[in-house]
Amino acid sequence: MKLSNQNIDAAMLDIEKFFDESGVAQKDRLQLCLVLEESLLRWQEKLGAGENFNFEVYTNNWLNSPKVIIRVRGDAFNPLKAEDSIIPASVMRNLLNYEGTGTIYRYENGVNEITAFTRRERKPIKIPGGSVTISILLAFAVAVPVRFFLPPDAQKFFLESIITPTFQMIMSLILAVNLPLIFISIVSSVCVMEDISTLSEIGTKIVRRFLEMMLLIISATIFFSVLLFPVLTLQNDADSSIVSVADLLATLIPTNIFAAFAEGNVLQVVTIAILLSACMIILGDKVSTLKVCVNEAKILLFKMMELVLKLLPLAIFFIELKLILTVTAAEIFEVWRIVAACCATYLVVTGILLARLALKYKVSVVDFLRKISPVLIIAFMVLSGSASMAKNFEICKNDLKLNEKLCDFWIPLSHSLLAPGTVATLVAYAFFAADFSHATLSVSQILMLAFLAIQLSIFSPKVNGGIVAVITLLLNHFGFSLDAIGLIMVADAVVVNASSVFGMLVRDCELYDVSHEINFEGKSA
Repeated sequence: MKLSNQNIDAAMLDIEKFFDESGVAQKDRLQLCLVLEESLLRWQEKLGAGENFNFEVYTNNWLNSPKVIIRVRGDAFNPLKAEDSIIPASVMRNLLNYEGTGTIYRYENGVNEITAFTRRERKPIKIPGGSVTISILLAFAVAVPVRFFLPPDAQKFFLESIITPTFQMIMSLILAVNLPLIFISIVSSVCVMEDISTLSEIGTKIVRRFLEMMLLIISATIFFSVLLFPVLTLQNDADSSIVSVADLLATLIPTNIFAAFAEGNVLQVVTIAILLSACMIILGDKVSTLKVCVNEAKILLFKMMELVLKLLPLAIFFIELKLILTVTAAEIFEVWRIVAACCATYLVVTGILLARLALKYKVSVVDFLRKISPVLIIAFMVLSGSASMAKNFEICKNDLKLNEKLCDFWIPLSHSLLAPGTVATLVAYAFFAADFSHATLSVSQILMLAFLAIQLSIFSPKVNGGIVAVITLLLNHFGFSLDAIGLIMVADAVVVNASSVFGMLVRDCELYDVSHEINFEGKSA
């Protein structure tokens, strides 16, 4: 090919396509193309673009190393060492010479030649469940030799002197950080919701819909949990309902604000947070500095929690190790009741929402599910609302024909304030923990659980295994054994994928319904 600008551009497109198809990382691909294009331009400037100056491009893959060779016949000229250019020679020489990537120049038999080589991008092996799954597998690997080869006294020492104290220390650390984080997050979010509600009537309607949906899911989960876990206790006197409500109200109010934090009373901490939020809303701009401080404290505490949660795989390892060493296979199998309660809730609530769309808007359920199926698949595989959000925008706007402004408002907000799967699992996990601890739940305690589940589901850490941080608060509040967390994590590994899909399905069904109720220009699916 002639050494012309047009041919250089065409060659670079082919080279970039070759690297892309060879699996070269984007960063390496960009750097390689930058150096090769600059080299060709320097040859063109030095040798000229006349008839006598042609260049040839060769590509090949050898031993997992994509390689590009460019040859230009003419006088010897190394473009990697030329100084009279925008890109310094030192940059040209060193831009690619790191790890398995590099460039080589040589001149032989009247031909200038540059060879650029790199490696394919090494994609990390993805394990379902990530670090949580690895922790559980390691726990099994360690527990087997400990259980079958160590004498009973050594097992007891290992369990009581190493496993239990370490696990309790990590759980205490999570509790210490998570409680103030929940407090700050509630205060910050209520202030944000105030701004959302003041935007228009739509904002108020959407926040109300979130709450109604959470209450529906909680009611369904409580119904199935009561059937599967015999922990509900009813008072016999005629005034039992009044007593339950009175107990709940009395428990809500702390006698000492600082004691609520010191004692780890989640219910009272949430009450204080809501009270403070209400006062901040009433005072408005008079406490604008305090609002800034709250947001900054939230950032700080989130960073602390991020660091603490790095210990989460270790905590899961120790609790699963303790579980394997102390319980029987029959007891582990009891987690089927958690799975049953959660899955029954998912099926019933999903059935209600899809039936509503079919009856209210004459929507074809099969067609609706087909259109949103790409989002559901991403949610199932990745377990991340953020990962599926972009696709969700696309489908809701283009396939479901929903109003773009509503989609832009609803989808991010629903991912922040509506956690259908999490709220259901929290309730089911709490019922299981009560049964595991041989405890009971009164009507007032179930009301407390429902109230806390809504709050904690919103602020559950959005990381793999982050549910442990929140369920620890619940178990600690009700006085249930933290040893139940080991079995809860076994159940969570089973329901987490279905929970993620359930959450996405609920959000999209609600979005479709709201978009038509508020008279947006939406069309039927």
